[in-house]
Amino acid sequence: MRKLLKTLAFGAMTAAFSVAASASEITTNVDAADVANFGTEQTVFGADGVILTVSEDSTGYSFKTKATDQTNYISIASGKTLTATPTDANRTSFIEFTGSNLYINGGGTFQVNNSNEIYLRAKNLYVDSNTTFNAKNGVSFASGTLHIYGTWKSATISQGGGTITMYSGSNVEMGNAAFWANGSKVNIDSGATFTANHIRFINTVKVANKGYSSLVTINGTATIRGTLPTGTGGVSSAAFGDNLKIGATGVLTLNGVADACIVKSLDVAGTMSMKQKLYLADGNTLTLREGAKILTNGVSSQFVSVISIANTFSETGGTGQRPVQLALSNANVTKADVTVNIFGAQALGGFEFYKDSKLTINFEEGSSLAVNEFLSIDDYEGDFIINLTGDWSKNNFKINDMSEKRINRITFMHDGVEIVAGKDYELIADTASGMGYWFNAIPEPSTYAMVLGGLAIAFAFMRRRR
Repeated sequence: MRKLLKTLAFGAMTAAFSVAASASEITTNVDAADVANFGTEQTVFGADGVILTVSEDSTGYSFKTKATDQTNYISIASGKTLTATPTDANRTSFIEFTGSNLYINGGGTFQVNNSNEIYLRAKNLYVDSNTTFNAKNGVSFASGTLHIYGTWKSATISQGGGTITMYSGSNVEMGNAAFWANGSKVNIDSGATFTANHIRFINTVKVANKGYSSLVTINGTATIRGTLPTGTGGVSSAAFGDNLKIGATGVLTLNGVADACIVKSLDVAGTMSMKQKLYLADGNTLTLREGAKILTNGVSSQFVSVISIANTFSETGGTGQRPVQLALSNANVTKADVTVNIFGAQALGGFEFYKDSKLTINFEEGSSLAVNEFLSIDDYEGDFIINLTGDWSKNNFKINDMSEKRINRITFMHDGVEIVAGKDYELIADTASGMGYWFNAIPEPSTYAMVLGGLAIAFAFMRRRR
């Protein structure tokens, strides 16, 4: 009987070890070399806190968590590589950690030799510092938050939702960057480096009421090497997206020989440079913060940089699956109403307008703007509107390179009400620099009366005191 019990106990221990070290489920810390069928079957993390160690070069298959709210680890030793070659059977669930957290760490390399796009899902997926994730083909990040502290390389990335954050010290390189899902967020922190062949952060598949709320925030260094077609039949773009924010330490360089279009908002405190034009679509808000530098058309100074106000964004311009496109030279181009918020002292080469467009310039307190000229696209002279709001009155709005006659041909407004030269505003030649005109408000007669009345009261008070 004792021998029988001992045999049964040994069998139970063997079975337990088999569960802990099988490719179907691991429940305790284990080395990949000790996991049966590791390269041919999905590895399921069956318990919270389990660490899968890769101490030697190994071949894996795919990875999954058994339950939500787990935190698990794939720890690849420095100098070692975990290689996986997904098939059509497992590529759509290559990393399936929905509702749970997965850390890829250890200082080694996770090499994915995929021939088709693989899908990664996790509440939080971490690629730690000194660790490399390298996918031969495309990656779809479908949900959750992707935290990149180390090195990331992939042919493409398609962001179907959630947040991607590249932290200081990270190095991210890819082909096509498509951060397209509504509400998706991408953060490139100070000290991070991001390089891609193309970038798009807008959904070119028309979806009703999608809001165009994708946001890319750059505080590090981002370089886009080429261009990307936009929508079915759309022209190529250097960058095409919903919302872009460039912080004071951020630098975005667009090397593609094509135009860029921002649909909803562009907030700049750092540097944005490109070889071609920058278009702001209808309803866009441009915020120029102190220290901002926007360099269009390959220029090296914002003082000669021109920003284009025209609705080149079309929801229905294309056909087939991707009707949302950037269209520059067809009937889909329309007027744009754009707001520019001015912080600090700003100088621009100018703005150019599509016919009937309106530019609202909002002067924040203590700000100023010097513009060389306002131009019309296709030589439509004088058929655009400039609306001035905020802290504008005297010697904080200057037009450098236009004659008085040309300036007065423009329709100007103040807070949405048309203003008239000689009555509501005056052009004062800048004799100090010998260049351009200050565009100053003329105080209303009631303002003069109030000032004179105040002076009279003060004078009378002083006489009575004597």
